[in-house]
Amino acid sequence: MTIPYELERKLYRVLLIMGIFIVIYALIWIFVGLHIIPSLVLTLFPPILLLMIGIYVIYMSYSRR
Repeated sequence: MTIPYELERKLYRVLLIMGIFIVIYALIWIFVGLHIIPSLVLTLFPPILLLMIGIYVIYMSYSRR
């Protein structure tokens, strides 16, 4: 079973972005554990990430209509 090229390209892009966010979250978690940055940053990161993803989805759906 083959996946269409456009869908495969978008899937790889989404997976790459998710991987980048996971690495950033892990680095923030390490820095909070070492007391380099305040824990408030770790608390605010997931909602900000979800907000960015939501804005991206809305933008993509609006620009494709």
